[in-house]
Amino acid sequence: MTLLVPARVETARLVLRTWRPEDRPPFAEINADPEVTEYVAARPLSQEESDALVDRIETSWLHRGYGLYAIESLTSGDLLGFCGL
Repeated sequence: MTLLVPARVETARLVLRTWRPEDRPPFAEINADPEVTEYVAARPLSQEESDALVDRIETSWLHRGYGLYAIESLTSGDLLGFCGL
């Protein structure tokens, strides 16, 4: 895989990075929250649906060399969500 964007970007407060297997449980927790998904997914996602989303994101990185970043708190290391263009 040739990355077209950096695999990791660090700011003063955040880390934007590619996904890790340990991101799946906290990401599923985020995606199960109705307040979080109200404007993004229209409804909360199951663990399986959340994992399928991560699979699609990882496929984008693999085949295109870019994709949605996982957002991590620089201080706590907690997964906060995702972003991308």
